[in-house]
Amino acid sequence: MRIMPIKIKFVLTADEFFAGQVVFNRFLAAPMARFNYRFAVPVGLLLFADGAAGFLLRWHVGLNLFLLAFGAYLILCRVIIGPRRVKKEFTQYPDHGTDRSMEFNDEKMLVQTSHGKAELDWTRFTRFVETDRVFVVFAPPRMLYTIPKRIFSAEETNQFRELLQRKLPAS
Repeated sequence: MRIMPIKIKFVLTADEFFAGQVVFNRFLAAPMARFNYRFAVPVGLLLFADGAAGFLLRWHVGLNLFLLAFGAYLILCRVIIGPRRVKKEFTQYPDHGTDRSMEFNDEKMLVQTSHGKAELDWTRFTRFVETDRVFVVFAPPRMLYTIPKRIFSAEETNQFRELLQRKLPAS
């Protein structure tokens, strides 16, 4: 089934960029990176609790301080430091605040930003992920195209999803 080209134009927001990075870390990154992302907070909480319990049980003070500090570090990296770093990264790319145009057809994906144009065959991409707010199209090792759902009508969203499902496996 051949579809009409899907043409979109949008400005990516910092929150949408962040959502794309979260999708990458949860589903598309290397297995060890996904593991670290998913379990940083639970492991941090466990270490923090062990350190606190260690003080109550009169374990070695140095060990308890290490457990508390490392647990807090893991939690802060995942909850505060990481998101701030990603949002700062968004501001470092001047083309994020400008229009980007994309066209999707059965053969290719065409992308145009203020910095240039690209024509990409579907074979360059390996997977896509859909969330309630964005579609993320992935080309290894770390190229992401984050496409906000807000720019599509309900019918266009379904048409775009069907195209992605035909061309790429979902994660």
